[in-house]
Amino acid sequence: MKTPLVFLITALSLLTASCTNELESGKDYPALAMGDKTLVFKIDKVMQNETDVKPYFSFFDGVELTLSYKNGEPSRLTFTQAEAPFRVTGKEYVDVEWEIHTAKSPYEIREKETGEVICYMTRDRLVTFPFKLGAPSNQYEYQLLPVGDESENQ
Repeated sequence: MKTPLVFLITALSLLTASCTNELESGKDYPALAMGDKTLVFKIDKVMQNETDVKPYFSFFDGVELTLSYKNGEPSRLTFTQAEAPFRVTGKEYVDVEWEIHTAKSPYEIREKETGEVICYMTRDRLVTFPFKLGAPSNQYEYQLLPVGDESENQ
């Protein structure tokens, strides 16, 4: 009776390890499986604690993230906070080299030169920028979704 139980535990361990390795390596990650493209992300929601406050403020419409890929690899990133009355990142990100770390979910989008985390991306391409304003009890998060992409080889 012990042998089948040991076999079952070993099989489950191997299955779990193979799923984890696939996730960590970024395989089957849609944003990595492209050639030369530019993805544009716009704000879908601005969460204040559990409430979406975006419908109340038109200035969020100017917030945009652009991710470019060259030969299927991350290339350039620009994050624009044009009309927002506050900044959610510590510095400007204009045409910076970036990379994606897939070791944990959500994936981290980092500035390549410094390794600084800029934002996070889920497997379904939801990009989030968590930030704080004012009262420490308030939690905020920009949630951006892709609105389109354009091939650079058109």
